[in-house]
Amino acid sequence: MAAAEWCIRCCTYRTVLDPVTGWCVVCTAKARNDEQKLADEDEERRLMEEVGRESNAIKKARQRMREEYGANPRKGRR
Repeated sequence: MAAAEWCIRCCTYRTVLDPVTGWCVVCTAKARNDEQKLADEDEERRLMEEVGRESNAIKKARQRMREEYGANPRKGRR
């Protein structure tokens, strides 16, 4: 049986530690999961900002059309 070592993140004795971080496998998995969640949230935020910019551009184009053609663009220019 392997000797238990001290995990510096969760402050418990564990048998398997990551040699680079000094964390146990449980803490390492949690950290990876947290990093993935942050990356997913950043991607979602970026996409929402992009969609917002597109919808603002559409609103501005519609406003220009209303100004140019009036309330009903099918009737032609005023």
